[in-house]
Amino acid sequence: MLSKSRNPKSFRMRAMFAGCLIGLGVGVTKEADAAGNTIQFICDGRATTEQTDSTTIGQFLAEKGITLDKNDLLSLPLDARLVSNETLSIDRALHITVDIDGEKRGETARPGWRVGNLAEEIAAESGHNYYYEYRPDTPIQEGDRLIFTAYKERDAEETAEIPFEKTERSDPDTPAGQRRVEQAGSPGVKTTVYRETYKFDELLSRRQISETITKQPVPQIEIVGAKQPATAVKGDFGALPSYSRVLEMRATGYSIDYQCTGKRPGDPAYGITRSGVPAKFGVVAVDPKVIPLGTRVFVEGYGQALAADTGGAIYGNRIDLCFDSLNEASNYGVKNIKVYVLKQ
Repeated sequence: MLSKSRNPKSFRMRAMFAGCLIGLGVGVTKEADAAGNTIQFICDGRATTEQTDSTTIGQFLAEKGITLDKNDLLSLPLDARLVSNETLSIDRALHITVDIDGEKRGETARPGWRVGNLAEEIAAESGHNYYYEYRPDTPIQEGDRLIFTAYKERDAEETAEIPFEKTERSDPDTPAGQRRVEQAGSPGVKTTVYRETYKFDELLSRRQISETITKQPVPQIEIVGAKQPATAVKGDFGALPSYSRVLEMRATGYSIDYQCTGKRPGDPAYGITRSGVPAKFGVVAVDPKVIPLGTRVFVEGYGQALAADTGGAIYGNRIDLCFDSLNEASNYGVKNIKVYVLKQ
């Protein structure tokens, strides 16, 4: 692997085998005037003056039987033309021991390398990043023993529930105020995968790498009743029966529920009117001084009814119309209507 030198005039060269040196030297034209070149040669810190007939640096090294390690530094390229009186130097690689995830092996490092340079080369070769307890700019020395531990990665899978939605559908055939579940809802499931990085047992980072809906949620569908109770009007009963008088009255609605009567199921008077008949649609509460109990009436917008009940708030021209449910009674509200007292 080639890398930039801190000295721009030097070249970092690798040669895996001595044959590479010889091969690079062969094939270069030997010039007649090159014989008897003198160069200054520095190797392992020892300087000598050499006489050579070689025409290239590679030929000279082959002539001297010098082989290069992949991490040796050569000051001139192997195929450079040899020039008399120039200086050629070799900085030999550093021999070190490297412990990678507990596996020891001998390695060489380039002169001037730092621990960070070696870590980058190991990572490039293995495809893993490594943790080490040295500063990246720590110089590597001959004979160093350096320990590198790979960061461990694992994928963690998590599942989460996806809430289901609720929707409503109006049904004209279901009485108003009632609702039922047509389709029961069920939650979905979402699976998320995270990539976790550990230094020994310490979690350093966690990032999401995928998310999959493994089960789609099923919406819940509820039916809401929209059918309104039949409202008695004049035309519902044909021609209006004969009546003796007409009263302008203020009408409200009630039911047998506790909110209206103050009585609960089990109470002897629950659902029973003042006159003793069951309270139901078609029964009205009146002021007996205005309409005597037992009188049959025709209530505008309600139909024929029996005056069979009374109430604490029902006095004068007030009338309370009985409905079969609290919801219907509440929805009726307050109205000004005409009440026809029928001939008995």
